[in-house]
Amino acid sequence: MGKDWSPHAGPQTEVLRRSEREIFYGGCRGGGKTEAGLAWLAEPEYIGNSRFSSLVIRKDYEDLQQWVFRAGRFYDGLATISGTPKKIYWKAGGVTVIGHWKDKETLSKYIGQEFHKMLCEEMTQTIRNREEYDMLLGSLRTSIPELKPQFMGNANPGGVGHAWVKAYFVDKCRNQAYVDPITKSSRIFIPSSYKDNPTLIKSDPGYIAWLEGLGGALGKAWREGDWGAFKGQFFSNFGDHLREKSFRLEPKYHQERVFGSLDFGCGQNGISSFGYWFLDEKNVPHRCFTHTSRGMITPSEQAAILRDYIGSFPITSGMYPKKVWYDNSMDVKAGSENDWAAIDYFKREFDRYGVIWIPANKSRVNGWRIMLDYFSIDQRTETAKMKYWEEYNDDFVNTVVDMQSDPNRPDDVEKCEIDHWSDECRYGLVGIRGNLVSSESEKKRSVKNVSDLTKILNEMEARGRLCETGLN
Repeated sequence: MGKDWSPHAGPQTEVLRRSEREIFYGGCRGGGKTEAGLAWLAEPEYIGNSRFSSLVIRKDYEDLQQWVFRAGRFYDGLATISGTPKKIYWKAGGVTVIGHWKDKETLSKYIGQEFHKMLCEEMTQTIRNREEYDMLLGSLRTSIPELKPQFMGNANPGGVGHAWVKAYFVDKCRNQAYVDPITKSSRIFIPSSYKDNPTLIKSDPGYIAWLEGLGGALGKAWREGDWGAFKGQFFSNFGDHLREKSFRLEPKYHQERVFGSLDFGCGQNGISSFGYWFLDEKNVPHRCFTHTSRGMITPSEQAAILRDYIGSFPITSGMYPKKVWYDNSMDVKAGSENDWAAIDYFKREFDRYGVIWIPANKSRVNGWRIMLDYFSIDQRTETAKMKYWEEYNDDFVNTVVDMQSDPNRPDDVEKCEIDHWSDECRYGLVGIRGNLVSSESEKKRSVKNVSDLTKILNEMEARGRLCETGLN
């Protein structure tokens, strides 16, 4: 370890003494996250054990190379770093694997191994969701009693993993240990700031001045560690004003006011998202639940499971939607004209319930604008334009807040591995908006027809009276 290095008083010292199984550190730029991670990984009781095994991951290969360079200087005299890919070989015999996390596919390289320590650099940029995190933690275990398994992650606000990290660490265990009631695993979040890093303040005052001058959401995120505002979030107006406690959807809500939306994926890594909606008396859409299918091989299997799920969902009284807007890629047939397309299996399963399947309008930019409008407040009534039931929409909520603007097209959402739920929501809200517009047009036509008929009848009645008086 660096000969003259010692932790700064405050958060950096505190994080190195924590014994919780899962530790999250950081929150602001310049808080000394990387050096704290380097020191934590090299605790003497671990690197002094010949059987010590650990893992370091970061999203990008280029950033990982910078970490390796710093590690080589920091661990001078304690270890050597060599190989392709790089590994840290500790003097006592232990090994640390260094890897970058390109996507979910790379997860398979780490599953099944035993790691006593895991260090994840820039976690909100690296691990996209809780599912990936939980799969990673499956390899955090020990067969050596004296080596207690422990995880450390660090990050600033922002990135595709922002929402789940905020919900899991920041909101749950800021500066105090939390024991998960289900897993019994302990975790803690230790926030840090550039103000806790006297080395940086002294060595780079220009950077401090720049950081303190940042304004807007970026300044709040990087300087103040504000997890409520971060750069790049596309749906920045998605917030707590949309959330509501669920209630039973009584049969008085006719099927004509119940809708569905479906983004389809199949195969071992495929993800499908189905959203269930109803319109209240004021035509406000309520997202009742999200049903996610992962790793389903066939559309037939998905259709049957979705049918049973909707039919048995108690809060909606098992009511099936009248219309479902779906991804029109489901119309593609597997081979000849006699083959079935994916949508045909869904139509078969739902035929007896009177469900109408409609190809979704897939205009992305206009669709995102409609979603942004629905996520806003109605200024006339000061109420939300849509609602979601908080108990049954975790996948939807935890991903829609992660959506980033496309850097090459700011009015579009960047395509990524977790955009299924946003796409599906777009199909639903665009379809509902179009359905309402069509209904209003139909009403206007009906009113016009009634008005014209009334006018004709009045004229006929007037003519009749004229005939009776002989004035015609």
